[in-house]
Amino acid sequence: MNPIHVVGVLDDGPESLPPRLLRLVREADVLAGGERHLALFPGVGEERLALKAPLGPVVDRLRAAREEGRRVTVLASGDPLFYGIGRLLVQRLGKAALAFHPHVTSVALAFARIAEPWDDAAVLSAHGRDPTDLALEVRRHLKVAILTDPERNPRAIARTLLASGVHGYRCYVCANLGGRSESVWEGSLEAMAAREFPPLNVVVLVREEETE
Repeated sequence: MNPIHVVGVLDDGPESLPPRLLRLVREADVLAGGERHLALFPGVGEERLALKAPLGPVVDRLRAAREEGRRVTVLASGDPLFYGIGRLLVQRLGKAALAFHPHVTSVALAFARIAEPWDDAAVLSAHGRDPTDLALEVRRHLKVAILTDPERNPRAIARTLLASGVHGYRCYVCANLGGRSESVWEGSLEAMAAREFPPLNVVVLVREEETE
């Protein structure tokens, strides 16, 4: 029985994939992914499944399609096993049913865009996280990448950090990474707290050296 292939893509869709992985997508009988990912591959898949809540029935359908002998591919952002859909799929379907094909993560792309080494960085997710707890974590590190969500966006994160007394970080908001509308903004926490940014982004904070 063929595995369910979980393929990481960037915002430029087909252009981000090598031929082997592009075939896995285009030859899929069942193609699943977020609505944004599915839109990158119009007309692909006899059956198309949007990964949105509630996810249980969608995952059950993926399992059934595999058992029917159909070719199943799931699209995900970057590395599906890095704060992605991969964790849920492993929990619900088991490792033996899955084959993962990761792309570069949004965090790796963000640090590449600002030319900043990140082997000494902490990676935090703001998804569903208490803002005060996030501020405490940021204080502990000289270099931090934060995965945001619509509610805990860069502006909200900056305001939380400032209200918690966090200062002295150079801020970067790397948005729409890997796509045609990619952008990188640089500034202070105060400036970040006053701006709106595209919803798909990664925040990078680098503590500035103190000068006398």
